[in-house]
Amino acid sequence: LAHVHAGDAMEVRGTWRDHPRHGRQFHAADVRIAEPASEAALLAILSSIRHVGPRGAAFLLQRHGTAVLEVVDADPHARLREVPGIGPVRIGPAVEAWREARALRAVRLFLDAHGVPAAVAGRVIRALGADAVDVLTVDPYRLAELDGIGFATADALARALSSSAGTS
Repeated sequence: LAHVHAGDAMEVRGTWRDHPRHGRQFHAADVRIAEPASEAALLAILSSIRHVGPRGAAFLLQRHGTAVLEVVDADPHARLREVPGIGPVRIGPAVEAWREARALRAVRLFLDAHGVPAAVAGRVIRALGADAVDVLTVDPYRLAELDGIGFATADALARALSSSAGTS
């Protein structure tokens, strides 16, 4: 579950087992990431952005409500500039951090929705950049070029994309 971040909403499937030393434990077999919807999830995402922090996150959430991610996505420069303490020097790094976080979030949700472990999202972003979703939609076999991700995973994505295209 290393790919799960604080505040993430998820659905976890697995089984309960009794460990002889540690007692009853849940063994996760499948984890599905969901769009952040709770205030805690939104605060966690916002506060992780460079120069925003917990107070800035609370400010943005109070000002824009639960649609805050879409509002900031629409104009990150203007919305992050509203945060007290983010001035001309800090706005550039804050906007860059927002764009990186948004791209990672989009890749995680895209991969997870198509049956590919969201844990590989960081590697995908580093290799394919912020346009990774578009790249993989056109050529899902690009996944196989990345270290630690095999052809079977890329093929599973290709099949999931073709079946979702056929049902659209």
